[in-house]
Amino acid sequence: MSRTLIAILVVTNLATGYQLYVTNHRYQATVSDKVTDRERDVYGTACVDWLNGKATERGFTLALGRSWKKHGQLIFEIIPASDKDWTIARDRMPNDDSPSMLCTYDKQSRMMYPVVGEERERWMFY
Repeated sequence: MSRTLIAILVVTNLATGYQLYVTNHRYQATVSDKVTDRERDVYGTACVDWLNGKATERGFTLALGRSWKKHGQLIFEIIPASDKDWTIARDRMPNDDSPSMLCTYDKQSRMMYPVVGEERERWMFY
């Protein structure tokens, strides 16, 4: 009887420990400020493709820069693809001090938003 009870307690403790591990892992993933490689590939590339439509009309191409999470949303910095594109973008967008843009993706509503101007500071990683 006591061996059976000990075996049940050991199995119960193992199951509880595993469940706590899984729960903690999921929680850490939700509060993390890092973007996974898969999220960067899928959503970051979609942001670049979406914003490249307007950029090619203006004569330059864009590439994916830094990425992070803030306020539960994925944030991608979209930058000109080369030094030549950087110069063209700076000339064509004189109001901005930097030709880089931010793109936010909200996984819950599945919406992408470009971020420019004063809103940009709110979404920066710092």
